[in-house]
Amino acid sequence: MFSGLGTGFWIAASLALLCGAALAASGLRRPRRMRRVMGGAGLLGAVVLAGVLVPRTSVEAWNAVPRTDDVPGEWRAGASWLKLRWDGTYELHAQGTALRRIGMRQSAGRWSRDDWNLHLADNAGPRIELRFVVIGGEYRIVEQPGDPDGWRAWPGLARDE
Repeated sequence: MFSGLGTGFWIAASLALLCGAALAASGLRRPRRMRRVMGGAGLLGAVVLAGVLVPRTSVEAWNAVPRTDDVPGEWRAGASWLKLRWDGTYELHAQGTALRRIGMRQSAGRWSRDDWNLHLADNAGPRIELRFVVIGGEYRIVEQPGDPDGWRAWPGLARDE
């Protein structure tokens, strides 16, 4: 529905709206100046709460093309990891959300890249198609979304510095 907006956004927005409404309502029983202060505090609180609770999962660039030097290394999402080596080999260990998104728990083989696409060819035969995107100003590796407008956001695999 909304590209890159996850469930966390809607939960945070709902909480922010409830907190803002509660603070604004409590200000209605106060003198006029106090109502304005409480209403302003409620609105500011709602904005701050939404900003703090909303995870950075909105994709800023779908067709992100990283420099060749930025690709090899270790990429992580929680306990899941993908090691892309300079010699063109890789190892993958996925669990939880990354497992559901990538579709393979353990894999090893050869990797290649063209533009924003990352191709993993498992030694046992299966191929995994991933892509580079920019989320929160950083390159991330996510699954091929098919339809980006219907993609359910997740922060993907981030470069482990």
